[in-house]
Amino acid sequence: DIKAAKAAYESEYEIGERLYEADPTDARWLLSFSSASERMGDLLERTGDPQAARRMFEQMLELSEEVVKQDPNNLQRQDDLAVACDRVGEIALRQQDLEAARDAYRRSIEVRRPIVERDGANPRLQRWLRETEIKVRSIESRLAAQSTSQ
Repeated sequence: DIKAAKAAYESEYEIGERLYEADPTDARWLLSFSSASERMGDLLERTGDPQAARRMFEQMLELSEEVVKQDPNNLQRQDDLAVACDRVGEIALRQQDLEAARDAYRRSIEVRRPIVERDGANPRLQRWLRETEIKVRSIESRLAAQSTSQ
């Protein structure tokens, strides 16, 4: 039921926002608000508001960056940041904003590559890194084709 999900996600988002505003330096609230932003973005995209969804994913990215600043050696938080970059890249790509998609995916690679180097035995991370590199090459090809056709 979309209506019930929307009410639950909006409530979670509002709570996360209030906690974050009360103490924007608390990593727990940053993480909670980031997760709520992602869920709201998913819901908004599914219910036909891609612009609002994109704002939520961009907010998720900003919050994830703050968490990594607080704990730069935490591989899980860095991976969360890479996922946030991917989410922004995905929605930008669906909206045909190729430059924004490319930039978000490049940032994901920048964040994820050192994680893969430190945790080289993790096939999931290796696969995500390769897939993201392929997306960037594809987008760059599309951008190059657009610039030559103009």
